[in-house]
Amino acid sequence: MDLRTLREQLHAHMLTPAEFIRKGRLIFQNAVKFNCADDPASIQVREMSEHLMWYFDSLCAELQLFPTPEVSTEQGRTKREQLRRERTEFVATVPVELKAKECQKLLRVLNSQKHDKNCWPFRKPVRMLFPGLSPDYFDIITTPMDLSTIAEKLNEFEYKVHGEFIQDVRLTFENAMIYNRADKEREGWSVYSAAVLMLAVVDDLWGDVTLEVMEKFRRRELLRKERMSEAKRKRADGSEVGATRVKLQLMPSRPNMERMNKSERKAEEKRRKRARREEEIARSEKRRRTAVAATDDALREADLRSRRKLQKQEMAEAVHLREQRELRAAKEEAERVRRAQMKLNAAAWTGVLLPAAATTAGKATSFWSKKRAKLHIPATFQPPAINA
Repeated sequence: MDLRTLREQLHAHMLTPAEFIRKGRLIFQNAVKFNCADDPASIQVREMSEHLMWYFDSLCAELQLFPTPEVSTEQGRTKREQLRRERTEFVATVPVELKAKECQKLLRVLNSQKHDKNCWPFRKPVRMLFPGLSPDYFDIITTPMDLSTIAEKLNEFEYKVHGEFIQDVRLTFENAMIYNRADKEREGWSVYSAAVLMLAVVDDLWGDVTLEVMEKFRRRELLRKERMSEAKRKRADGSEVGATRVKLQLMPSRPNMERMNKSERKAEEKRRKRARREEEIARSEKRRRTAVAATDDALREADLRSRRKLQKQEMAEAVHLREQRELRAAKEEAERVRRAQMKLNAAAWTGVLLPAAATTAGKATSFWSKKRAKLHIPATFQPPAINA
């Protein structure tokens, strides 16, 4: 059995869920049974097969596929919850990666249109969504949390392990349940009922996240063990080639062929040919392994360089986004201060316009001095006097 045949049978609707699980496990069981030797290649295949079998069983448990029809839905759900608890305890201490794809995916699902009806009260801070919120909210809820704040903390690398991330996500909905517990028995939609539903959605999504994180962690451990065994094998091969070279150097000097009879000469020629062939094989094997090792090292180094470059770019982008947010916040604060000052000036105005105090230099030419000055008209332009 192999994965391609299993997929073809599945697409042809030839398998029941129980048969699908049995044949899927058979693929990895055959690999474990066939590679039962103690050589490094067999050990590597056996460990990878066991890892894939664990991943297959975990996926089947998440999809509630049961190996036998006799297994009830309740038993399958209990097994799934048990596996989820084990994975949650393990993943809680696993460090969050730089990109944190699994955590970003969870936030995208919560912010998707599918959950708009129940998730909208939790996407922004409560002060922004509910301006008329009662002042006692912050007395009851000492640690407010929302999805936008979680996204900002995730982008700024404030979460060290996955446990801190899911703790804040759950806190978002638990706060709403605590503050709105009076609506627990209320019929219809309420913030309390929306928080309960979204908390159940988070638990389901976190089960998938823990599975992906744990599978990635186990796979990396297998690859690390593979690299260690490969390095050990290279060291052993190098020592073997050195031993062959020393053996050839310590061989006694060649006897004189002229003093040998025909049978001794043939035996000596065979021995020399065999020694040269062994030396040539050892040299070619050393060249091949050196080339393979150099290629692997070059590929690993290139991959490491690309990862570091990508990390630097992401760090620079995160710093740039944070600077933009800080600049935007500073502008908003300055605008708020300006508006507050304008309101203060408008409230302090008495409605009476007073003339500006004239300076000493411009006192003679000010508006008020001109307004109060007597107008003198030359006699030429004055009208003639009228005699009575």
